[in-house]
Formats: sequence, structure tokens, C-alpha cells
Amino acid sequence: MLAQLPEAAISHRPPSGEWSVLENVRHLLFAEQAHMGRLFRERPTWSPLGFTPETMRAARKLPLAGTDDPSLAEVWAEWDRIHRQTIRRLKAMPATGTEDALTRHLRHLRAHIAVIERLGRQALM
Repeated sequence: MLAQLPEAAISHRPPSGEWSVLENVRHLLFAEQAHMGRLFRERPTWSPLGFTPETMRAARKLPLAGTDDPSLAEVWAEWDRIHRQTIRRLKAMPATGTEDALTRHLRHLRAHIAVIERLGRQALM
């Protein structure tokens, strides 16, 4: 569905002021690193394509999206790279103690995916 959206719709914030599709996807990249970093008990090296803890705090205030933002394809590719690393590491870990963290992370991802899908449908109307 997102491939059908014009670039302007991907970075456009709705009148409600909530995050754009691109900002939500950048947040998913941040969440993958933050949530899994806690699970692995390490501080991640933040991807420049997602948010960092500092830019996440600023993004919560919902500033206008910048013109130097990465493309949606770049952010998805980076999320996929980070996610593949996460999966490799999870497979090497004992299953004990990971279920709660993974359940919370999945719930968070699903909530943002629902927002992204809703924004995409609205843009296609």
C-alpha cells in the first residue's frame, strides 16, 4: 500500500498533527533498536535513519518534518537490516525471559503499523 503513495503523502502530517507515515516508520526503527537493546542489555548504536533518544524527545513535540529526511525506502531497508540482526541474536539466546519483552515490542509495532495503514488509506482517498 505504501508503494502507491505519492512522496508528499508519505511525509505529510495529517491535520490532527500526529506523525506522518515517514515519522512513524522512523519511530519503528528507533523502537526496534531501543526495545531490543534493553533485551540484549546494551546501548545500541543508533541508526541515522531512525530517531535517537534525543531526536525522539524532540519528535514527541511534533516539529515540522524536515526536507533532509531520509526516504521511506531507505528507512525500511535500514529497519530490515537491523531486524535481521535482531532475529539472528534472538535465535542465539535462550528463550527464557524473552517472551514478555518480545510481546511488548510486537504490540508496539502493531499499534504503529495500524496508524501507518490508516494514514495510507486516508492519503489514497
